[in-house]
Amino acid sequence: MGDRTRVRFPIDEARLFFRSQASDRQLGGMSPSTFQVCRLLHYFFDIVIIETVGIGQNEIEIQKLADRVYLILQPLAGDQVQFLKAGIMEIPQVFVLNKSDEEEAARKSYYALRASLQFVRPGEEDRIKIIRTSGITGAGLDELTDDILAFRNDSNDPEGALREKEVRYFTQWVSEEFGRNGKRTLEELGGASAFLNQNGDFDLAQKDFLTRIS
Repeated sequence: MGDRTRVRFPIDEARLFFRSQASDRQLGGMSPSTFQVCRLLHYFFDIVIIETVGIGQNEIEIQKLADRVYLILQPLAGDQVQFLKAGIMEIPQVFVLNKSDEEEAARKSYYALRASLQFVRPGEEDRIKIIRTSGITGAGLDELTDDILAFRNDSNDPEGALREKEVRYFTQWVSEEFGRNGKRTLEELGGASAFLNQNGDFDLAQKDFLTRIS
């Protein structure tokens, strides 16, 4: 990943699309409308990559939206403290140690991360992948790409996964917009899953719900 202003590709390249969103002071590391944007992009692109606003103990909403979570770190950036943060260290399937062209610093950070995983995720540390990459030398980029593509190819039911997320985010939308009254109404209608199936579409379900609760 990286700052989109540094990514160079032809202006008419239709295979890539960038969309920035303000977090709007939303806890969790993403914009309140990130799910809606991803739901749209799902129908146009094979892979959608979400970059959160930062890392910390509270920025873990991404695990509820993304199918696979990558945490990108860099050498000697407060390693030991960073590697022991609750929450953020517990959710990634893959760690990416970038700027690994700084070989000595990257080597120390790699082993510090491995040692930290023994405490943060005991029993998992040998199964968790750590990919060392460098935007300067290109090292590790093929391995990272292969991991992303392999996971995509192994996903058996992307439409089913999307529907599960729609159920969750529809329930969240009702709760945030209408509170207890909204949740009670949704339960009376059979719950989010049944209501979405009845309407056949997330947007139509929102429209229908608005008419029922108004």
